[in-house]
Amino acid sequence: MTAPCITDGCDAPKNLPKHRCVECWQNTLSMPEQVELAARRRELTHSERSRVPEAEWPEGRRFCAGCQSFRRLGLDVAPSASRCRPCASAAAHASRTKSTFGITPEQYDAILAAQGGVCAICGQRPVSKRLAVDHSHETGEVRGLLCSRDNHELLGALHDSLTLAWKALRYLALPPARAVLSSPLGTCGSCEVRPATTIVVMDEEEPFSICEGCEP
Repeated sequence: MTAPCITDGCDAPKNLPKHRCVECWQNTLSMPEQVELAARRRELTHSERSRVPEAEWPEGRRFCAGCQSFRRLGLDVAPSASRCRPCASAAAHASRTKSTFGITPEQYDAILAAQGGVCAICGQRPVSKRLAVDHSHETGEVRGLLCSRDNHELLGALHDSLTLAWKALRYLALPPARAVLSSPLGTCGSCEVRPATTIVVMDEEEPFSICEGCEP
């Protein structure tokens, strides 16, 4: 006989080789994955019911109108809720993105598909949270979907400024300390970026260092 699931409150048999039953294991997945599974359940039912009388609920379960299936009370559905956690999360996300950014769930999914299902900057797939909707704070234009780090930390630090973004890119490509530390002559006095390679002496002027690219 298969041992029971290790989740507290569940006595269903383990789904070997895992230590949890199928439903409890699904609850350990990221919320985007759980929402996708809920959508699949809905597709498989081929029905559309807004409610089912409580007398028809299997023992320990209640009907979820979101995925059109009976989910476990306490484990899948909060005692006071009418939808399972993934369906409630999907509904809340849809409402929030519509009211805040003016886009529908279908448009969100289309943008996500256009990005290949990953953050538009770092290319990472969402793990525990959905990708955030990024928008211009000046025009309100929705630009894409980003992970929390890139949306809040990266773009937040740049203040949505292309000028700062280009300066940061230039800094990473040509760090100023490299020019000073790699050349005994210091930084080029003309471009002020590349390491100097030659000292130029002009008539009645102070000598200055210059790089190969700026040599006359």
